[in-house]
Amino acid sequence: LSRDNEETAARLTWTFFPDRAGLMLAEYRLGGKVDLRTIDRIFPKTVQDITANFEPSGLVDLRVDGHNYGRTAKSEEKIRSEGGRVFASTESPIAAYGIQLDSMDMDASYGQAGLDISRIEFAAGGGTGNGQIQYFIEGSEASTPVLDVDVELDGLRRDRIFSVLPMLKTEDTPESPDDGGNARITLNLQAEGDPRDRFSFYGSGRARMTGGNLNDIGVFGGLSKT
Repeated sequence: LSRDNEETAARLTWTFFPDRAGLMLAEYRLGGKVDLRTIDRIFPKTVQDITANFEPSGLVDLRVDGHNYGRTAKSEEKIRSEGGRVFASTESPIAAYGIQLDSMDMDASYGQAGLDISRIEFAAGGGTGNGQIQYFIEGSEASTPVLDVDVELDGLRRDRIFSVLPMLKTEDTPESPDDGGNARITLNLQAEGDPRDRFSFYGSGRARMTGGNLNDIGVFGGLSKT
């Protein structure tokens, strides 16, 4: 398959079980360099809600092994299950929930309940990072999405912190001085919350700087001017 600059290979296996009240199983494999925004409909709605927050600047090297299991539309009894595995990487810049990454490589599994990124490795702001991220729906009635993040970023340049994490900057935030990359920051973060409301997150984290002063970053607004 090809479209514009995309080069994709796909395989679909469709199995029908007439002796099991119209039970059907579809198994598919998709791989190649694709525009993530053009193929997100192959995923369940919960996963689409996540991919909508990823903004790649180029094509993503993607492999998906998935399945869709259910009954035909004529069957009175409805059962449905869908899920699979995803392997994705890109050497082009990509924004994830507003965080600006220079490159990314990840493994994940998905289903109707959400997405489990068991391994993510990335480069950002002159540093490298890794971690795990989970996204799931909590409660069948409230249907509250929960984003659980456990990541570490090592070697982030102090003068690039606001280009990587623009959400930390306010009107009162002073600019970080350009020091040629001499000051480096290590960040650890464990947090959980509703991705639709950044103020709902709670958790813990650490920041350590070498070659500079944390107060020079200006993340504390007007207090950083003193």
